[in-house]
Amino acid sequence: MVSAEIGQHAVAEFLEPFLEQVNRNAFHITLYPTTTKQGSRVERFKKLADEFKPLEKIPDRRAAELIRSDQIDILIDTTAHLNGCRLGIFAHRAAPVQCHYIGYHGSTGLSEMDWFISDGDLLPPAYDSHFRESIWRLPRLWIAYRGDTSLPGSKWKPSEDGTIWLGSFNNLSKVREQSLALWARVMNALPDSKLLLKDGKAADGSVRERITTELGRVGISAERIEFASKVPDWHAHMQLYDRLDIALDPIPLNSGTTAFDALWMGVPLVALEGDWMGARMTSAILNALGKPEWVAQNEDDYVDIITTLARDVSGRKSLRSEQRTLMANSPLCDAKDLTGALQSAFEEMFDLWSSNRASIPNKSV
Repeated sequence: MVSAEIGQHAVAEFLEPFLEQVNRNAFHITLYPTTTKQGSRVERFKKLADEFKPLEKIPDRRAAELIRSDQIDILIDTTAHLNGCRLGIFAHRAAPVQCHYIGYHGSTGLSEMDWFISDGDLLPPAYDSHFRESIWRLPRLWIAYRGDTSLPGSKWKPSEDGTIWLGSFNNLSKVREQSLALWARVMNALPDSKLLLKDGKAADGSVRERITTELGRVGISAERIEFASKVPDWHAHMQLYDRLDIALDPIPLNSGTTAFDALWMGVPLVALEGDWMGARMTSAILNALGKPEWVAQNEDDYVDIITTLARDVSGRKSLRSEQRTLMANSPLCDAKDLTGALQSAFEEMFDLWSSNRASIPNKSV
C-alpha cells in the first residue's frame, strides 16, 4: 500500500480493520507511507505490516524501482490526487497489478492504474465511463467501519419546545450553494426547525457569514442557525450528535466517515442519491444498513423523507435505542466479511494478470 494516510486520518480508520483481519499466511503486507506521521496509530500500523518502508524523501522513479525490487505483486494506492499524492510511482508501473482503494472519489486518470475498487451500489456499470481504470466491484459495501464501543449510547431526547434540530458535522467546504439551497427547502417545510453545523472551519467568521448569507437569501434567518467549531475531545464531538434529530447529507459531495459517525450515534441520516461516485457514498451506506427508505431520488423526495421523519417522534425514539445494534450487525461494521472480499479480489486480480501474461506470445529470439 502506497498511502499518505498511515496515521491519524479518516482513511486509516478504514484501512486498519482490513489489516487486522488479513490472512498473513496468504498475504505479505508492505506499507509505503508517503508522509511522516507520529503517534500510536502509526505504531499500530507498523505492527500490522510485514514491512514498513517510508517513501517521503524518495523520488517517484526510485520509489518504483524499490517496489519492483521488493517483488510486490499488487500495489494499492489510497491517496490519488489528495495531499501526499504519489501517483507518479504508479505511472512508472511499479507492480504487475495496480489499483486504487478508499481514499478518492473519482478516477486517478492513470493508464497504468488497472483497477478502481468499489461496489455495485456505489458504482453501477452505468458509471464505468467516468473512470480510466476498470471497476472491480466487491460483492458488498466497499468499506467497513469500526464503531467506538466506548462511546455511550444515545441520550437524545426531543426538544421540550418542539424544535427539530437538523444538522451536519461535515467539513464545511462541502456545504456549498447546492447543499444550502436544499437544506433551506427542508427548513422552510419545517418552520420549527433549526440547523446545527459542526466543523473546525466554523471558527472562521467568513465561513459563517457565507452560510448565513446564503440561507438568508432563501428565507432562513441567522437565529435558526448554530455553529460549533471546537469541543474538548473526540467523545464530546460524538456526544454532540445527541443534539440532532436528523442528520443532513451534503450534495453534490456526500458524507464519508461523518455518515458512519452519525449513524453510530443513532441519528437518522437522509441522502439524495446522485449520478457520480461522490454523490452516491451515503446512499450506498444507507442501503447496506437496510435503510433504503432514507435514500431520496430527487429533491422533493429528500424534503418529504425528512419532514416525515421529523413528525414521527415516537419512531425516532425507537431508532435511537436500536440503530447502533442494527449497524453493528450489518455489513457496515463487518470487517471480516470485507477482508474476505478484498482477499478474493486481490487473488483474482493477480490470476487475471497471470493469465493475460501467459496468453501473450513470447517474441524474443
